[in-house]
Amino acid sequence: MKVNQKLALLYENDYFQDRVGNNLKRHKSFDAEKRFIERFTSLDGTVLDVGCSTGEFLQHIGWSGKKYGIEISQFAAEKAIQNGIDIVSDYDISNSLDAIIYRGTIQHLDSPFRSIEKAAKTLKPGGKVFFIATPNINSIYYRLFNTLPALDQQRNFYLPSACSLKNLGEM
Repeated sequence: MKVNQKLALLYENDYFQDRVGNNLKRHKSFDAEKRFIERFTSLDGTVLDVGCSTGEFLQHIGWSGKKYGIEISQFAAEKAIQNGIDIVSDYDISNSLDAIIYRGTIQHLDSPFRSIEKAAKTLKPGGKVFFIATPNINSIYYRLFNTLPALDQQRNFYLPSACSLKNLGEM
């Protein structure tokens, strides 16, 4: 069994039960994240949402430009397509993106640095990469409890810090 197939088994349909437009707490978070993104780019450019889930995020924030997504779950990918996202299997849209979003995704990737390197090659000059809803091992919560509420040991391969993400962005 290939690595991606093994990873896909970790994300069964029930993993996405709160990702179909029915979770008001997530929507409040989406609204704050939208305001953050809009400080750096408009929502009418071409975007790639890595680990796009059901496409709920881009739909909720009203991204009006071309939307691409990478999603390992067939169930979630089908929902994302219904939400207007073109699912791609890899970063095969070279030099064409205004923004790349890793929303609560980077910790789930088995090769996060390779993913970021590939993603960076798809950006247009001046394009932006956003890491949002990302666990941070520098947080007070993590330092006190040595865990984070959203962490799930079997699905998390990398625990970023604010410093590691900043360093990646400066490479």
